[in-house]
Amino acid sequence: MVDGVALIVRPFLGLPFLIAGIVLWRKVPNRVGPAIIALGGSLSLIAELYAIATMPNTFVASDAPVTHGISPEAWSTAGLVLCAVGSLIHAFKWSK
Repeated sequence: MVDGVALIVRPFLGLPFLIAGIVLWRKVPNRVGPAIIALGGSLSLIAELYAIATMPNTFVASDAPVTHGISPEAWSTAGLVLCAVGSLIHAFKWSK
């Protein structure tokens, strides 16, 4: 079940990671971690925008739950996991 607030908030989860990956890409010599962060952020953002674009009656309030399937939420979660992995790679490479 997707709530109206989740449709508005979830696309903004990937955007900071995408921006952070791009900023880190320009500032650090080792670019593996920032590339993975940017990839995960863009994957999450695109999946959520796809969910909003293909969902019928997105902002119409109704009592019936809106089922969209697991695909966009799974891709978005995979993108956020990639962001976490990229952050770990960046943190451990930076400390050496």
